[in-house]
Amino acid sequence: MPFANGVELLESSIKKGCHCRHLALIAGKGLLEGDLLRVAKYGTRYFLKPIDLDDFYPWLDRVEQDIGLRFSGHQVPEITPHQPTHHE
Repeated sequence: MPFANGVELLESSIKKGCHCRHLALIAGKGLLEGDLLRVAKYGTRYFLKPIDLDDFYPWLDRVEQDIGLRFSGHQVPEITPHQPTHHE
C-alpha cells in the first residue's frame, strides 16, 4: 500500500472505531518484531504469504463458529499445474 503498511492500516482502523473481533493481517514480507507485537496487541492473526492453508483454515473455522456460521470442514483444494486450453 502506498500510503501505509498493513500494521499502520490496522491501527488506523481501530483508532477510527473498528470493532471487528476477528482480524487477520496477511503480509507479503515478514514483519519486524515491534510490528508483530503491535499486531498481537490487537488480537490480530498474522499470516505470511504464501499462506499455509493448514494454518489458515482452522483459524477461519474458529471465526465462523464464533460468529454463528454453519460452515466447517474446509478442504484444501488440490492444486494442479495450469493446463493451457486451445483458446490460449
